[in-house]
Amino acid sequence: MIKAIIFDLGGVLDDSGRFFEISKILSKKTDIDENAIHEKIRESWKKAKTDPVGCNYFWKNIAEFIGMNKEELKKEFFSVKKVRPDMLRLIEILRKRYKIALLSNFIKDWFEYIDNEYDLQEKFDVIVTSYEYGIAKPNEKIFSIVLEKLNVKPEECIFIDDQTKNDAESYALGMKTIIFENFEQMKSELEIYLEE
Repeated sequence: MIKAIIFDLGGVLDDSGRFFEISKILSKKTDIDENAIHEKIRESWKKAKTDPVGCNYFWKNIAEFIGMNKEELKKEFFSVKKVRPDMLRLIEILRKRYKIALLSNFIKDWFEYIDNEYDLQEKFDVIVTSYEYGIAKPNEKIFSIVLEKLNVKPEECIFIDDQTKNDAESYALGMKTIIFENFEQMKSELEIYLEE
């Protein structure tokens, strides 16, 4: 019996891709190749996402690479992270019957911006972020943390993420998994699991 549903943030709760959109925007503003910017963002993110103060490194590293002011860079990044209204409505409905968690690899100040913008603390029973615990998906430990906070067994959970490596780890623990492609596909698969 399903007791909890765990959502990812980037690419699931929000509608932005894996840094592709912001790389294109920054490329147009700076005339630097978008692939080079994308690679710099990914490399910086990898180092910053498990460190509470890693956000300073993240913004500084990218700003220096493209020759942009840090605060201006943040504004550009923050402008592309838009939470899907249909996801928020679905979460509100699901929360009446299930425990709802957010499990995300994220950096501190960017997550706090999204949290303030969309009041995520009020919408989820549990929020676990990589920067807070110093561990990132697909590490098994971060899944164990969210399970413990939800007080559920893996087989009582559904985990929804857009990256297969994360789903593979949650599946290995015994969770049901959904690889997010679009809202309708995710909702259909979720309904099938919840009817079982």
